[in-house]
Amino acid sequence: KKETLDGMAMLDTMGPSITSLCTVKNYILAGDAIRGLQFARFKHNKQQHTNSISYLAKTHYSQTLPVVAVATSVRDANLGLIALDAHGNIHVSSFSPHFDPIRGTGGDVLLHGRPFFMGTISASIVPSPVDTGALLMPLSDGTMGRLFAVNPSDFTVLSRLFTHLVTMLPSPGSLHAGVQREPVAYRQSQALPDEPTPVVDGEVCRK
Repeated sequence: KKETLDGMAMLDTMGPSITSLCTVKNYILAGDAIRGLQFARFKHNKQQHTNSISYLAKTHYSQTLPVVAVATSVRDANLGLIALDAHGNIHVSSFSPHFDPIRGTGGDVLLHGRPFFMGTISASIVPSPVDTGALLMPLSDGTMGRLFAVNPSDFTVLSRLFTHLVTMLPSPGSLHAGVQREPVAYRQSQALPDEPTPVVDGEVCRK
């Protein structure tokens, strides 16, 4: 009706506070202030003239992930689920309908990759209007961040470069440099408690 929103479907979220939403085709990605990511699908039944939203997967129930913004990225038919958290980390997740009993992921649990620590905080992420596939983030230090997918060979080179930079850092007290680069705020968030060195630190690459 004119000037009236008509309800199409409803989904009872599993967290206390949804901070952001984005859609790609008929899929919905929601970010929660505590419970992390929730991935769902909207479906229209033409025969019964009904709509429904069903859960596909979410962040593991034991993890705490304070998401402030979400987005999606598509490369080579692969869908990446992007999340920014309140501690300045970028999380890239994916959905697999098949459960992996060894890792305990897949199925209704999202697959989480290694987070990237930006060294600053962003509460918004949007598609670039001029660069297809890229995402833009206004950062709290006054700069603009740009996130885009790379091919596997480039990723391997960058990953090796990052490892080299970390090993070249000074190690006061003979402590491991890689462990030192893990931000204290991230360790306190317990987003991925079982990962020994979970953060790729953007400050290493900048400096």
